[in-house]
Amino acid sequence: MSMSGITVDDDCVQKFEELKLKKKHQYIIFRISADFKCIEVESVGEKGETFDDFKAKITQAKEARYAVLDYSTKKGGIDGNVGFVYWVHDECSVRYKMTYASSKDALKKKLTGIQDEWPIYGIQDFVEEDVPEKMKKKANS
Repeated sequence: MSMSGITVDDDCVQKFEELKLKKKHQYIIFRISADFKCIEVESVGEKGETFDDFKAKITQAKEARYAVLDYSTKKGGIDGNVGFVYWVHDECSVRYKMTYASSKDALKKKLTGIQDEWPIYGIQDFVEEDVPEKMKKKANS
């Protein structure tokens, strides 16, 4: 449970294991439920979906989102790289920013094996070529 009292739905861990170990998914997008009680899976990108597909899905929401992204196929990525993406929309309300920020670590702790993180605070920061560099930068800081 996070500092905000929000729990992580078991489906989040199951889908993450499918991405990390079975390579079934390209990415998973998570959201906080409408009742602010748990973090849940919002959508899953199947293998073969592009970074543009991922970007289009995660940026549709006006609230913040979490995601895990298999970027091992990206230029400069190492096989098996799975990174955590923390997306905060430019127009996101303060309530959502604070709730997502205080719940992020609860999700990351449940998703065992994530070392890299890429916080994105505006659409201008969402550049595919930056993925390996941004992930490595955060992991080593």
